[in-house]
Amino acid sequence: MALQVSDVLGAVETGDLSLGAIHVDGGPSENPFLMQLVADVLGKPLMVCCMPEVSAFGAGTLAGLQVGLWEDIDELAAIDRGISTVRPADSDIETSGTLEGWAQAVRRCTH
Repeated sequence: MALQVSDVLGAVETGDLSLGAIHVDGGPSENPFLMQLVADVLGKPLMVCCMPEVSAFGAGTLAGLQVGLWEDIDELAAIDRGISTVRPADSDIETSGTLEGWAQAVRRCTH
């Protein structure tokens, strides 16, 4: 069984713990329709980095820090990574049906 983000979110948000915004990056984060769908289904705002491959950027900046390109980590904090927020739509969508449709699509792709 493949876990979905909604499964992980449900497992994490037990008891008094609730996540605020979810940070996303990578290739799929460049698709505005997909990001809106995810925000709507999860009912959480998404913080989308305008630099999709921010993980590679992070590795490169840490390497630059190690060789002295930057003096300290505080200097790196000033680099603008450009974050946009995708908020869930105000409309009430049927999330259970949408999640089941998504799960069916994943199953079709993985079998």
